[in-house]
Amino acid sequence: MNTDDLEKFISLAQSQNMQQSAAEFDVTPSAMSKALRRIELLLSTQLFLRSGKQLILNAHGRRFLPYALAAVKQIDEAQSLIGNLTKDKIKVVGPSILLSKWASVTTRELLNARTSNISFESFYEQQSLESLLQGNADIAIVTREIEHQIPDMLHTQVLGEFQQVFAVGKTHAIVGECSEIGADQLAELDFAVPERSPFCGEQRGRGCDGWLGTLPERKMPITVNDHNVLLQLIKTGGFVAIVPDYWAREHQLVILPVVAEALPEKEDVIAVAWQQHWLDALC
Repeated sequence: MNTDDLEKFISLAQSQNMQQSAAEFDVTPSAMSKALRRIELLLSTQLFLRSGKQLILNAHGRRFLPYALAAVKQIDEAQSLIGNLTKDKIKVVGPSILLSKWASVTTRELLNARTSNISFESFYEQQSLESLLQGNADIAIVTREIEHQIPDMLHTQVLGEFQQVFAVGKTHAIVGECSEIGADQLAELDFAVPERSPFCGEQRGRGCDGWLGTLPERKMPITVNDHNVLLQLIKTGGFVAIVPDYWAREHQLVILPVVAEALPEKEDVIAVAWQQHWLDALC
């Protein structure tokens, strides 16, 4: 099974269009079909459902795709390391709330690691991982919470950690009121809360921002999933929100001195990639 055939299969899996993939490789549809047939004969199974000119990746094809990508990526990595080749473009994906912090770090380091162009695209964590597995991205930035979903064939690297904190605007009445704020005091404040996780994007219901179940019920008059809107609400001085510490500092919000038992656990941020040397560049 040669790399050229694997690359043609990957293109077909992504486009599911014989003509489009043939044009990408500047070959005839017949040549694409023969490459696919060689792989299917070696695997003794069909990888696509065929309906006229339409190709639909079947269960075997979906299972084989990550392994095909891994094989091609490993060869690319060897060529890059041994031949000192430059990769023209690196695509980094991840939730926007994470990219807003780690994009600048990855940009600086990757530009020093033999790449001339970096693009970023915001996806929730699961979509970011799927984009990576489908070969549409080179690096995904996610929280460790989804680490159990990452296949062994991918490499991971811890980038850092963050703490979810209680943030308010500078004019909020609670600012400067006391040196430590207890759980009961927090529960009396008006919170602006999401109903969708800003990391995984799941609809987890109102208040899925890290408020611990051991704390008393709180006031949640505002529901907002957009962090730009949330920022404006916080800055009015009327609402408190649980947000990442780096995000609060970046926007010059006041981080409340709450009791330790009210703080959510810290979360690790990890980079996931096909090629280890891209992660090494981020260390």
